[in-house]
Amino acid sequence: DITPRSGGKQHMITSMFKYINEIKEFKFHYITTFAETKKILDKELNIESTLYEKTSFYLKFLNRFYKFFNIFLKIHPFEKFIIKNKIDAIIFLDPSPLVMGIKKTPFIYPIFDIDYRKLNDLPEFKKKEINLREKSHLHACKNCSKLIVGHPGLKKEISTIYNIEPKKIVDIIFPPVITKLNYEKNKINKDFFFKLNKFKNYLLYPAQFWKHKNHEYIIKSFKNLSQSNLNNLNMIFTGEDKGNLLNIKNLISKFNLNKNFCIFNYVSNEELCELYKNCKGVIIPTKV
Repeated sequence: DITPRSGGKQHMITSMFKYINEIKEFKFHYITTFAETKKILDKELNIESTLYEKTSFYLKFLNRFYKFFNIFLKIHPFEKFIIKNKIDAIIFLDPSPLVMGIKKTPFIYPIFDIDYRKLNDLPEFKKKEINLREKSHLHACKNCSKLIVGHPGLKKEISTIYNIEPKKIVDIIFPPVITKLNYEKNKINKDFFFKLNKFKNYLLYPAQFWKHKNHEYIIKSFKNLSQSNLNNLNMIFTGEDKGNLLNIKNLISKFNLNKNFCIFNYVSNEELCELYKNCKGVIIPTKV
């Protein structure tokens, strides 16, 4: 249940799909919720996936009807879809509010972090968003067969907060899979190379422009560097604007660092490879 341009999350899900696809004891049926995501997964995994297009007008109407009148619509549209496709159990690869519609089908659910509880002053963690996550987590912890967490430290915390037995929680670290990429340099946009060639000796931070990604930390650090002999160092940001890009640009201008910073939008896999190959290092100061 991810959008087509989810950045690192999209690559993480693809990685998890690859691991699951290697398990031969079960027959897996892959489901995506966005048509463009389906194209990506089909191409990456070379398997056919099924689309549950939750953003369609018909399903949005049914979901809203179920939310307010579930006494009349006893089976959620998503669970009806699951039953129709003769699926015995569900593995959610990312936290999704769709879990709240699952009442009869066994499922495994992941919670990778709960940092939004501590960072609720950030604009992306609005009260409505936090409430939806909390409702999803509570339902999942109460009804899941197993809960997956990303690291052992979360076990005790989640067990206490959501009142779930520790024996139902499993910590699984998903090491990344290097996606096989038919790397063809000539397919990269000429404008990309023109922009990149102007930047030598650069560090890289590939992250969507959310407030919690903490780009400001890097900008303020560069302000300090500019007062030393390291002012020939440059920085490249790349990602999609999630509402914080203008603030980042304004802060760069405020500190007179425009010559040191280069900002790309959401780049292709080939372009990202090129950025990694030529950078001096990668910085990751995200708060989550």
